[in-house]
Amino acid sequence: MTRVTPYAQLQVDLVIAALAANRPPRLRSFLPIEREDLDKLRSQRPHRNASFIDDLTNESIAPHVEKFWAELPRWMRDGNILPTEYKVIKGLDKVKDINKSLDTYRDVVRVGPQTVVKIEG
Repeated sequence: MTRVTPYAQLQVDLVIAALAANRPPRLRSFLPIEREDLDKLRSQRPHRNASFIDDLTNESIAPHVEKFWAELPRWMRDGNILPTEYKVIKGLDKVKDINKSLDTYRDVVRVGPQTVVKIEG
């Protein structure tokens, strides 16, 4: 791989293994990169280009919003972007199911469907 963008806690060994060794790879992280992880990355992938994405503000993305929404249906039809899987927990009385989902988020496990709790009144 030449581009990796982790959205959850950075696991530097996994990222290093995924980054191409024979071409200059790019790493963009939505979470800050710890100094020791960056040092390890530099030692094993010296030609890497790594940075923390910290400028996602309305001002920085505003010029791209119209094009994004215009292209989104085509990207979904072509399979370039797929909707997130989700599960619905109906009602706040399903405490065990809600706590299990919250535990999953707490433990930074990002595998499986996202959880929506539907408050029924």
